[in-house]
Amino acid sequence: MKIFKNVAIYLLIILLAILLIKWANPPAEVDTSLDYNGFKQAVAAGKVSKVSVVVKDTVNVYTVNTNDGKTYEVIGFRGDQKLLDDLEKQNLSLNIDPPATAPWWISVLPTLLMFLFIFGLFFYMMQQTQGGGNKVMQFGKSRARLVTEDKKVTFKDVAGADEVKEELEEIIEFLKTP
Repeated sequence: MKIFKNVAIYLLIILLAILLIKWANPPAEVDTSLDYNGFKQAVAAGKVSKVSVVVKDTVNVYTVNTNDGKTYEVIGFRGDQKLLDDLEKQNLSLNIDPPATAPWWISVLPTLLMFLFIFGLFFYMMQQTQGGGNKVMQFGKSRARLVTEDKKVTFKDVAGADEVKEELEEIIEFLKTP
């Protein structure tokens, strides 16, 4: 059980470190102040240097880099032929990025964590029913020990401690004649 406590502490420290790193390094901010019509006008006016698109369910998400170095994120319609024609007139290529998908282990992680939690809870409960410690499945084993050695303590053992010697003599006197 002690190993599980140590591993849990280390995992908690690692998780906190990852969260602090994520919190300290936010993703690059993208300006969303440009609307779809403004985006089309900027393309027609030649103010756009690069366009990337991510195709989502029913819309396209355009990442627009302008000539003055700003980056905008614009949500637009699918299949806008006029926009494609304007991009072609300006000799701008449209980079189509696939939608971001989560890694396979992200979908398995919640289930795995739940099983680990249930197993840990079960193991903890078994430890508590056995009396704690590392006594799992060791019931019936007595830890009693027979002590046969009798040590006699005499006044010579406390020689030099006059006050202790006097107190012991008083106790003995009281026990002999209460």
